[in-house]
Amino acid sequence: AVAGVERWSGMNETMNLLIGLAMGLNLLALGSSRLPTVIRAMSLQGVALGVMPLLLEEHFDWRVSLVAVATMAGKGIVIPTLLRRAMRAAQIDREMTPFIGFVPSLLLGASATIVSVALSEALPLRPEHAGSLLAAGAFATVFTGLLLLTGRAKAIAQVCGYLILENGIALLAVLATFG
Repeated sequence: AVAGVERWSGMNETMNLLIGLAMGLNLLALGSSRLPTVIRAMSLQGVALGVMPLLLEEHFDWRVSLVAVATMAGKGIVIPTLLRRAMRAAQIDREMTPFIGFVPSLLLGASATIVSVALSEALPLRPEHAGSLLAAGAFATVFTGLLLLTGRAKAIAQVCGYLILENGIALLAVLATFG
């Protein structure tokens, strides 16, 4: 158990960097009216989180590597390509009239991120997750996905919201299973 805690602490910095990147991309997605930017933020977030299983495995396992590579290819190449194609077919480039404006969305997202960090500090987490942004990143990403899903009018932005929500759920799964 001690070796697992020591190993996890070494991974904490890289994991926190990836999760911090994902949290920053949440705010980029919330604050942008340009759909290509939202698609790019969702794509980069999916790739960053797709790397995590490779970092968490103690020994090389080809199955974990296969799933990680498939996840990164799907979220980084296939889904964004399909969304861009749909965007071109529908001849839309911007979200002009969202249900919740961009500034309120950004303020809600930033507030949710702050609350998530504060809330995660109060949670009774496993010792190997102490000092990790996993819980905060998961909560903030789930909230961002829900906000995009319900606050945007264009279906493409809503699909990106769903995929960001799924990224948050994946972070919760990592929190629950590794350690």
